[in-house]
Amino acid sequence: MRELHELSPPIQSALFQEVMLAGQAIVNAFSPWKMNYACYGNSEPHIHWHLFPRYESDPDHQGIPWLHASEFKHHLITPQTAQNLGQKVRENLLLLITR
Repeated sequence: MRELHELSPPIQSALFQEVMLAGQAIVNAFSPWKMNYACYGNSEPHIHWHLFPRYESDPDHQGIPWLHASEFKHHLITPQTAQNLGQKVRENLLLLITR
């Protein structure tokens, strides 16, 4: 599928619940000021989501996260840091689904 409206209503609901669960896990793990959710799929036509934890310290924190996309490459993290962050989110997901 490439469009949300092409999904059956039960799949739409299940997908939305999963996105909200992931968002809550990110909030629990990192305590952002705000969460941004985006579903595009323009360059790669399929359904996928971008979840952006936002912080008041972000440049233009009230604007869209893509405003500074050209600077993302200056904030790369190591594979180990990525693994640690992913583990933190997984731990929080597990806490949410087992309560």
